[in-house]
Amino acid sequence: MLLIPSLTVKNRGGKAFVRVLGADGKAAEREIRTGMRDSMNTEVKSGLKEGTKWSSPK
Repeated sequence: MLLIPSLTVKNRGGKAFVRVLGADGKAAEREIRTGMRDSMNTEVKSGLKEGTKWSSPK
């Protein structure tokens, strides 16, 4: 199970997104599917692999 900080997840139009960092260091938004969530962490069911670098939303 992959958990990320809830504050890094942006919800828009009923979908969840997170900003991931590419090899060039630039951030791009990626859609993810989430599971359980609380005030601290969100479970990522798909769209993000362990080891992927992500950043906080702007």
